[in-house]
Formats: sequence, C-alpha cells, structure tokens
Amino acid sequence: MKFVPLFSLRLAHSYYADGKCSDFSVTPTLETRRLLENHRCVLKKDADGVRVLAPLSDAGQPLISLGSNAVFAFRLRLGNPDFALFTDLADMDGNSAPVFTNRTLPDATSNSAGAKQLSLILGTARPEGSFAHVEIHNNDSVGSIASGGASPVFRIRFRSKEIRWVYYCLLDPGKTGEPRIVDGEASDPLVFGDGNRTDLTENPDPSDEMAAALARQYPNTRRLRFVSDEPVDCQETARRLALHLDADKLAEALPNPSFRNYAKTKVRVNGALQPQDSLFQVVKFLTANS
Repeated sequence: MKFVPLFSLRLAHSYYADGKCSDFSVTPTLETRRLLENHRCVLKKDADGVRVLAPLSDAGQPLISLGSNAVFAFRLRLGNPDFALFTDLADMDGNSAPVFTNRTLPDATSNSAGAKQLSLILGTARPEGSFAHVEIHNNDSVGSIASGGASPVFRIRFRSKEIRWVYYCLLDPGKTGEPRIVDGEASDPLVFGDGNRTDLTENPDPSDEMAAALARQYPNTRRLRFVSDEPVDCQETARRLALHLDADKLAEALPNPSFRNYAKTKVRVNGALQPQDSLFQVVKFLTANS
C-alpha cells in the first residue's frame, strides 16, 4: 500500500531568516483524529506545520474515498511567549474566534504553482488554550490524489511588526565629530536622518526615560540618539548598519534592537514631533575610565 500527500499545512513568518515559523504546535481535533483513522490517513508533523498522507490502492486510486463534506480541523497552540512582540496581529484584532480556512479558495488547478494562502474568518468559538483554529475543507482546492499531480500546500503567513528603530550611542567625552549610521543594503537602505538624530549631551530630552537613565548612569560621556526615519520590519537577520564618526568607522554592523526593548519615542514626522512605538538598542564605545 502506497501513501501519498493529500495536502500540507505550512506556517510562515517574515521575521525569520528562512521564512519558516515553528512557534506553534499543530494538533488535530478529536473529530479529525477519527477522520484520519477511519480513512487510514497518516499525519506527519514538521517544525513548521503538518502533512496529511492518504493511502492509494494498487490501481492508484484512493483506498477509501473522502466525502466532499470532509473537514480536517486543527488547533494552533502558541509555544513562543514572545510571538506578539515581533508579529503584526492587526488582522486578528476583534476576532474572538479566528479560523484559517480554504473554504473560499479556487480549485487546485487554478493555483498549482506555490502555496495557497488560507483566509482568516470569524469562527464560532476559540478552543481553550488555542491561538487559532484551522479548517481544511475537502473541496476543489485540495484536488484528487489520483490525478498524480503535486499535492496542495496551504499556508498561514504571519507578518513582522513595523516599528521605529532607536540607537543610543555612548562615546568617550573627547570623541568629537559628525556621527551617522549608514546602511550597507543598497536596494532598500534604512535611513537615520539628521532630523531624527539628537546629541543628548547638548540637548537632553526629559521625556525620554532611557535617555535620562543613561545620563544618570554615564554622566561623563557623549550620548547620541538615532531614530529611523521610517518604521522597520522586525527581523531575525541583522542589517548591515555601520556607525561612523566623521571618517572613522566605530562599528561595522550594529545589532538589531531587541524586540523586548520597547519604548515610546518622539519622532519628527512632517516637521512635527510625534510619539511613536519603537525598539531601542544601547551601544557603547567607551574606554575603561569613562
């Protein structure tokens, strides 16, 4: 007896370098476990989702046919407590029972290339302890395993949160010169413009709690604050942000701000200062005596 993939469910996230999201466990409901057992299907678990394999007869036909009303239901259980810190969950706001489903997807032949994005709808109730529910209906988007073509891949894609990046740079008091952050990415560089750069030693900002804390802890240093001109996607991969002081390069690649370092920062937008959500990172270039 030969088993072939009926469909795959994949979780993706733009935060991760490989695009794969392994922050969830995907578990079938009791009804789906019975459905799998009754049709001799096999559930294979992967780091970023699951695969359902179905048996074929010697003639290459489904060993046990699935009814057109069959539904494979799964629960997404979140295992990463930091998930919401770097994920844009705006689409789920106000949805008390989120369900990702293929109910309205086109048939399998119309979108054979690439994964099919599941739709997010409002369900009847969210199971206790679940982040969301997944329903794969045995409709035309699943197709037939007897056709010999590639089995469909259904995908849930999570987007990274967009947020301002802030760097606090501490220098020895004798370090003078024009500081700037330069992004080595030529295609879509991140800009830290002059309008959002502040020499906190000369122009203290009493509304900035981190700046005030650094002033108390490092009073005899030159303290600079850089704020990105635009919100930035949270990402696992470090950007190539170099810190320059005139002709000197103090850092080849600054670390990404940690998604745990959240703050409200005043940012100049269209000439006016506005409080914006931000992630910050403190970088120090100090001698032992500073």
